[in-house]
Amino acid sequence: MEIDLVFNSYDRPVAVTRCSEGIGKWVFQSGQFRQFAYVKVLLQPDRELQFSSMLSWEVDSSKIPVRFLDGVLQGIKQAFEGNSSRGTHLIKTRVRVVDGAFDEIDSSARCYAIATRMAMQEALSANTLEDFPTSA
Repeated sequence: MEIDLVFNSYDRPVAVTRCSEGIGKWVFQSGQFRQFAYVKVLLQPDRELQFSSMLSWEVDSSKIPVRFLDGVLQGIKQAFEGNSSRGTHLIKTRVRVVDGAFDEIDSSARCYAIATRMAMQEALSANTLEDFPTSA
């Protein structure tokens, strides 16, 4: 499944220059309250995308059910709200979700937002971002 990623158009457009990988694992336990999510993303340059980015959902539903897709999308966007990426949005990049794990009881969309943000931040920090000028 492929989904167009929509970011704030007023932010500065950037693209990755090479492939990179990020893994996010969110495990939290406090008494009987537990949370779990694991996601692996690959960032890949895709110059055919012009001024957009694409999410490629390549993970089997036995590893991450589609019901957590909204959390993954939220985590991708949240990765650009952090200090180092603030004010930028990703273009010409394919974000591939290729692996993961879940727990039927302890996983939620919120857990996947956290794990995906962690994976994206790792993949972005292992990459170089190329600036693209905005037309005036």
